[in-house]
Amino acid sequence: MAGLLKYFGPKPEYENPGITWRKEINAKYRTTDIYKLEQYAAQHLFIHDRLLPSHADHKLLTSHPESKYRATAFSVDHYSLWKRDQGIDSFPIPLTASFTGVPLARIKGQIWRINPSLFIELDKTKENQLLSESVVD
Repeated sequence: MAGLLKYFGPKPEYENPGITWRKEINAKYRTTDIYKLEQYAAQHLFIHDRLLPSHADHKLLTSHPESKYRATAFSVDHYSLWKRDQGIDSFPIPLTASFTGVPLARIKGQIWRINPSLFIELDKTKENQLLSESVVD
C-alpha cells in the first residue's frame, strides 16, 4: 500500500507532495502555535537535555538577552530516560515506560524564562513537528 502523509495545515498545491513540498512546509510551519505563545511577553521552559549548561545547544538560550535562568526543577510525571552514547551530541529521551529495568522517576532540569520567539529557533534546532511518511502494510 502507498505511504500515507499525516499533515495538519494548508492543503498542498502539489498533486503528489514530494520532498520539496515537505521541506517547504517544514521551514514555514514548524512552530504552528507561535501566535498563542507570542500573546505573552515571556514563557517558562523546562529543559533537561542539550539546552542545559555545558551542552551543545545551550548557546541558543544564552544568545537571547531576554532568556533568564529561574530555578532547578523536577518534572511532575515519572519517566525512564534512555540515552544513546553519541559523545557531545548525546541527549536523554524521556520514556513513559520503564526501559531495561531502569525505574521511573522525575526528571531533574531547569526552568528558563524565554522570549516566545525563541520557540521558532528551538523547533528548528530540535526538528520538532517535522512531517514524516508512514508506510502502512
